[in-house]
Amino acid sequence: MNHSEARRRMPAVELIDDVDLREQTIAEVARFPDYFWTAPATSSDRYHNHFARGERGLWIHVLMAATALERVVDSHVAQDRLDEDEADHARAAVLLHDGRKYGDRWRPGQSADKDHDLQMFHVLQRRGFPPGVADAVASHMGAWYQGPLPSTPLQHIVHEADMLASARHVTPAVYYAPDELVDAAPDLPRCRPDDSAPRTTGDQSGLGAFGGGVDV
Repeated sequence: MNHSEARRRMPAVELIDDVDLREQTIAEVARFPDYFWTAPATSSDRYHNHFARGERGLWIHVLMAATALERVVDSHVAQDRLDEDEADHARAAVLLHDGRKYGDRWRPGQSADKDHDLQMFHVLQRRGFPPGVADAVASHMGAWYQGPLPSTPLQHIVHEADMLASARHVTPAVYYAPDELVDAAPDLPRCRPDDSAPRTTGDQSGLGAFGGGVDV
């Protein structure tokens, strides 16, 4: 996949202010296994909203996690829990965290690889991502699977955005949903930056680009 197509499929990548990290993230998204774009986020009815359990659900889940993160990340920066670089590291980590959800390949009914958190961590290490990004991906599952427990504010916010987007009863909207996702799920909740106060660096409103885009 070329970088232009990866950027189109992951529109939330544009919220990464650091240009180098944004381009590095786009390059990694372009390398995701083919199944990432078609497989569900889970084989179980116990987790995830119904959009993420269906066709293209893994892709939907990652973009919903980006929405969940964006709703709170500016507040964490305003409270000095994260700096601006760490906010960008969180944005990159959320977009990359499930890039190896089913390992090398997926088949219908397959459960997530128990070490998918560490698989993606090792990929990001090899690619030279900032440690903050790779470590947040390693710990995104919290007390489950094989990665370490979150231990920093950056790691905690990534874990919590993923948990929110994995809940059955929470349905974050998708920022600028690509056409394929709307075709697969016409009633998919969607949002745009103008759904709330525009996001600017250092914005202390806590709303960010997604303030109106979470349906709970």
